[in-house]
Amino acid sequence: MKALPQDAVPYRRTAEFTESTVPAALRSRHSTKSDVWAGIRVLEGSLLYRILEPVVEEHVLTPETSGIVEPGVPHEVHPLGPVRFFVEFLRRETTDFSTLALADAPSVVAPDDAAVRVLLALRGGSMARFELPAGGVSRAVAHRTVRRSGSCSPAAARCGGSRTHAKRSPRWSRVFVSRSRLELTSSSAQWRS
Repeated sequence: MKALPQDAVPYRRTAEFTESTVPAALRSRHSTKSDVWAGIRVLEGSLLYRILEPVVEEHVLTPETSGIVEPGVPHEVHPLGPVRFFVEFLRRETTDFSTLALADAPSVVAPDDAAVRVLLALRGGSMARFELPAGGVSRAVAHRTVRRSGSCSPAAARCGGSRTHAKRSPRWSRVFVSRSRLELTSSSAQWRS
């Protein structure tokens, strides 16, 4: 079992689980995303932590011994009697902005066919660049915990999406989109939630 990178910072934690509340998904083969580490913290009892690839490893986790989950590595857990534990998710924090470069390939393709390239991911949030294909239309969505800010060129007349109920002034001075407001000027736009 590997150690956590020194620059890994926690960003989310699960509720506490017991032997009777462990979700079925944790008892079967699963993995974290490619940039997410996890720490399995046992508060009471013991838990079997099985790493399934590249070589099968089994570790008994106790309050004195935590489990480290590497990004993308398939694993599973099984209670060994009464147990209380939680999982803490971590990401490596990038602080050297001068070395960041725009990736050639998108990190992911969004449902509206926008190419998404993650620019920066820090503990408090992340930034990404979204590129729609020629003639593409984006659709505004509301998130409970996401604040959006972005920009679009004056040529991107459809920035904000025609699939939503939008009101446009003849000069694009403002476009209202669902719960977010997109202010358009001749050079930029900003989302406001």
